[in-house]
Amino acid sequence: MRSAGLASVELFGSAAVPSAPARSAAAAIMKTSFFHIIKTKRELIPLAGIISVAAIGAFSFSIYSLFCKSDVIINKSSNPEPWQTVDATKPQKLLTIRQKWKPIEELESVKKLTK
Repeated sequence: MRSAGLASVELFGSAAVPSAPARSAAAAIMKTSFFHIIKTKRELIPLAGIISVAAIGAFSFSIYSLFCKSDVIINKSSNPEPWQTVDATKPQKLLTIRQKWKPIEELESVKKLTK
């Protein structure tokens, strides 16, 4: 008995054997699986590990920047001028070495006059 499609089965005696299209489709799926490729080509394991660590690091830093940095804006309509609320005494860089900020009095007076 033979039916059309990928799941067709030919019966020989008492055992069911998949037809040629079903076998080739299943073999193609098995050969393209990530774990099958890693199992057969072990030299790709360090590369997959490094790429995974880099992706996790990039995602973690984007989440950190989203919630902890003042220069990242989620809702621009509630705060149209976010640079006015930045604390100048707090470092904005990820790593700051010996940086001291002192306010310039002339700029502070101009800022007060423009408000």
